[in-house]
Amino acid sequence: MFRAGILNLFLIKRETFVTASLFILIFVPFLFSQSNFNSSFSDICRMYEEERYAEIIEKATSLKQYLNEPEKEALAFFLIDSYFWQKEYTVVINDGSKFLSDYPKSSLVPKIHMLIGYSYTSLGYDANTVEHMRDILQKHEKSPWLKKATQSLGDSLYRLKKYAAAVRVYEFFFRKLEKPFVEKQGQAKLDIYQSLYFYALSCFFLHKFDMALGVINRALMGDFGSEEMQSILYTKVNILMSMMRFREAHVLIDKVLVKYPEKGSWFQKFLYKKILIGMKLQEYKKVRENLDLYQSFVEMDEMTSGALDHQRALSFFYEGKYNEAIDIWDKINVRIKPKWLKEAMFLKGLALYNILDYEKAIDQLQKCLHLYPEKASRVYYYQGWAWISLGNIDEALRLFMEMLKNHPQDPLMPDVLFWMAENALLNGDQEEHHKLLNKIIDNYPKNDLVGDAHFDLAKSKFLMGEWKEALEHLEQIQANHVVYRESLLMRMNVYLHQGRYERVINSLTPLVNDEDVLILRQNMAYLLGRAYMGLKNGVRAEEYFKQSMYGHEGPIIVLSMFALADALFCQQLWTEALNAYVNVQSRMLKFKAEEIYFKAKLGEARCFQKLEKYGAAMTVYRDIISMKNTKFRSIAKEMIDLLSYKQRKI
Repeated sequence: MFRAGILNLFLIKRETFVTASLFILIFVPFLFSQSNFNSSFSDICRMYEEERYAEIIEKATSLKQYLNEPEKEALAFFLIDSYFWQKEYTVVINDGSKFLSDYPKSSLVPKIHMLIGYSYTSLGYDANTVEHMRDILQKHEKSPWLKKATQSLGDSLYRLKKYAAAVRVYEFFFRKLEKPFVEKQGQAKLDIYQSLYFYALSCFFLHKFDMALGVINRALMGDFGSEEMQSILYTKVNILMSMMRFREAHVLIDKVLVKYPEKGSWFQKFLYKKILIGMKLQEYKKVRENLDLYQSFVEMDEMTSGALDHQRALSFFYEGKYNEAIDIWDKINVRIKPKWLKEAMFLKGLALYNILDYEKAIDQLQKCLHLYPEKASRVYYYQGWAWISLGNIDEALRLFMEMLKNHPQDPLMPDVLFWMAENALLNGDQEEHHKLLNKIIDNYPKNDLVGDAHFDLAKSKFLMGEWKEALEHLEQIQANHVVYRESLLMRMNVYLHQGRYERVINSLTPLVNDEDVLILRQNMAYLLGRAYMGLKNGVRAEEYFKQSMYGHEGPIIVLSMFALADALFCQQLWTEALNAYVNVQSRMLKFKAEEIYFKAKLGEARCFQKLEKYGAAMTVYRDIISMKNTKFRSIAKEMIDLLSYKQRKI
């Protein structure tokens, strides 16, 4: 990431060593107070303070043999430190390891571990760095080098891609050891911000996006150069995209492009991200404008140019401009075999399907089958629907059966099974219809079509008069499902057939006046009327039947009118009932409800009988006999015979 070099990023900084040198110059004479320091050793100490490392190395080599043991320990440290600043990292590692074995109880052991660890880092051996930094954390908790060791350990773990361990170390470092860190200056402060950047990346790679965003915002407070700052901002864009906060990412990119307008590599990266985000935000026109801008200043090979053309085609495809997308995909050079070729060929097939060119869509999707085997289930799915549109049901069934056999867990499988169930019902195979619907319920319990399957099964059982089984399916439909209201009405019908009138009244009375959909409100009122009719409460039934007649013009009006006539008859209001039955018959001409028409005729005749107008009643019965409905003709004949007998008896 940063170009200043590993040394400037990870090694101990000069100001730290000045402090350390002063510590050594004060501490060593005290430690070795019983030793006789000659003038040459004093010169070495002065050279160290003055950072004359090459001279130290030259002079110390000839001085070793003349020093006693305590002086040798101090000189060994000076030499190791000098080799470090001269970038002789291999010598630092070898001499430092020897120092640790020769002087294991020395107070300089943590410092030597630091020098060895930094040397390993400079040579690219972060695993060895981790070992030495952990030694400081575990055995030298009170060492002044603890903070540096912790920071270096986190950075090394990050570079080793041990992100979880790095996050734990960084959390400890920034919460316990490094607060506040803003007081630092120069390279030390920059290193802190760089560690924050690595901390954010570690969180990002672990998908801890909220934590990553918080850390990256702290890292952005650092005084980085243009290159480093754009790298951090680019990471923030990736974090926001991973959190699906595309609008924020889009705004951030716009600010970056204004602040850094030079059309270099970072400008290209940010602009390409802006193109991808535009696709997510469905701003397809702006996507194409940005593609034009990108292609205007970036030199591209055929592969890169093709990738951008593919993005342009995608923008047309998702905007619903399928012909434009097809035109672009037709120009693809398949010989270069780009990695997006499979997606392009598949989407071209879908585009052909969407413009209703089913034969070409089938051929295009067939080509994808060999190139894109992982999309086989979707190929079968769209080919199947294309064959249905072309009227070839057998071929569609063959493809759907292949899909069911090889890809039973495809999310679109319930959709296919539902169509197969409806097709079986159209062909009169009710057993297969039930079997397929039950397969949806059993194998895909979380799919939305489970509710539809329960509803269709309930409807089938209802028509067969199997009230208990119908009710079991209806009760499985969730209140938020699209068919719930219809299922509620059917459930009320089941209760009516079971004679559970109070249950209908208790269920629908709170809903009938609050229902927003007019036709449902009419149906609810009609069912409430029937429930009151079942309880022989003609007055309340009449109230609800009248309510159900206002609104949607459809069969429900006829049913309500007929039920109202029955309610009036139940109340022995013969004249009102007679008029109501006549009104029903006049409506039958529009809706062609033959059975209700004949029932209304019978009702009219019964009203005449109640009014003792037997002649008029017999006239109505003869009208019924003159018509072709066998069922009602026989009823009318019986009633004429009965009336004739009564008249003769009178």
